[in-house]
Amino acid sequence: MKDIPSLRHEIDGIDDQMASLFLSRMSAVREIAYLKALSANDIEDKDRENDIKARIRASLPRELHRYSNELFDAIFEISRAYQADIISSENLPEG
Repeated sequence: MKDIPSLRHEIDGIDDQMASLFLSRMSAVREIAYLKALSANDIEDKDRENDIKARIRASLPRELHRYSNELFDAIFEISRAYQADIISSENLPEG
């Protein structure tokens, strides 16, 4: 069994990977925001969000389903807020 310091070190590495993935995800979210602004699509797409959560849940143990839903609900909320900020700004690229 590992000790707490080595487990925390492992978590630190995972957190670093998550930060890198967050940056990649938000870069894609930014591009989607530009496309939604140009096409006047809604920011929120509950069907897409539900599909993602179902796909993720399918790969996880049942005991983690509730927590993965909470995680992805937070990610979606952050992504929608970022898209709204981009769309409401004056910094949209020219079509």
